[in-house]
Amino acid sequence: MSNQDALPRLRYVDAFLVDVEGEQLIYLRDPEGIAGEGLRVPTQVFELMRLLDGHRTMEELQGEFAEETGGMTVSGDQVNELIQSLDDALLLDSDRFRRHRKEVEEAYRLEPRRHSPLAGRSYPEDPDALRTLIEGFFSDPAGPGNTPAGGCVKGLVAPHIDFSRGGPCCAWAYNELRNQPPADVYVVLGTGHTSRKPYTLTRKVFETPLGDLASDQ
Repeated sequence: MSNQDALPRLRYVDAFLVDVEGEQLIYLRDPEGIAGEGLRVPTQVFELMRLLDGHRTMEELQGEFAEETGGMTVSGDQVNELIQSLDDALLLDSDRFRRHRKEVEEAYRLEPRRHSPLAGRSYPEDPDALRTLIEGFFSDPAGPGNTPAGGCVKGLVAPHIDFSRGGPCCAWAYNELRNQPPADVYVVLGTGHTSRKPYTLTRKVFETPLGDLASDQ
């Protein structure tokens, strides 16, 4: 088999089973966020997509799909239509995706600031509303309230979870910073779900609803 005969490869995507008006569908999402909007497909289509590994030919894909689905058939035109839809959605490892990714990365590098993509979604964009939300985590029955902080803090481990689900728990962690003298430099280690490297560093200014947070350069 030559490379010219092989069908394109599906990029790595997150796949979730979702219910849409009683129909079971697979929701596909680009964890890197480069493709933008996600895509919902029937389960049989997802089984077909899984076979797009960059090595199988059209004939091999059709044969394996029939074997895995108990005899279901798919035409070459249907496969090509699926491939075109996936390429339009930037979910294929294709020249089109690589060009788009390069444009996104170059635009990001030119930005001096790292914007807050989740402001207004996972937490309020308005600074007063955000302060009220955070203060509420401390006064919440599950929060620390007026519990005195401990001794000198050298490091702090806080939950990595949405405020809506773990806000009071986060408050217990950050309660330990109360009455602590400010440090010259804070080293913040955050979880990077899409990072392909052990650490990803930046010199950018972090934009937050409560003001800019400058990186120590």
